[in-house]
Amino acid sequence: MAIVAKRERAPKCAEHREALTMLANGMARDAVLKLASLTEKEPFNAQLCVDMGKGLLLLGMNEQAIIAARHAIELDCMNVEAFSLLASALDNQGEYAQAEQALRRALDICINGEAPLPDLEKEPMPIPLTASDCAAIFMDFSLLGDCENLALRSLDSGKEYRLTLRVRGVLPTDEDEKWTLVREGTYGRSRVISALDEKTATAVQLFPAEQFPYILEKKG
Repeated sequence: MAIVAKRERAPKCAEHREALTMLANGMARDAVLKLASLTEKEPFNAQLCVDMGKGLLLLGMNEQAIIAARHAIELDCMNVEAFSLLASALDNQGEYAQAEQALRRALDICINGEAPLPDLEKEPMPIPLTASDCAAIFMDFSLLGDCENLALRSLDSGKEYRLTLRVRGVLPTDEDEKWTLVREGTYGRSRVISALDEKTATAVQLFPAEQFPYILEKKG
């Protein structure tokens, strides 16, 4: 028997419904792009986090799906779908004991609605940077360089595009000719910080830049 939530969720807007249709039709990447945009507009909407997590799971991005599920749980501790999503993502990662714990919590909510388990909550969720025209989603940023010349870089899940942002100094250069420039631009400070995990965000916040120039490149 399927696990269902006991209480009604916030009504879905037209864009949210469109994203769910994309998920149902196997268009996970497009759905995640749309849901990421909606999440940026509605950061406290737990169901958007859940549905984006489902898309991330379909794309094989298990760690990001786990973060999305935990953030949804923080926003709505009675969201059965969030715990079910968390269980699936943890199971894919081979973390079977934690997956079982999450699944039991989903069952508990249906049966008696007890308080949530504290160790499954309070995980902030980075909001990915996206390039909608390229259907590229950027999460898991790494730091490049040193304090004089520092940058952030991320590859999309298909490793077809890479995004590099300058934090300080100059952007890194390499002799790798496999990447061709798609475009250049800038992101605001708060938007970049919101896309980073806590450890990376803490490091970047040490630098005062209000704008982060970026280059978007395509492989080949």
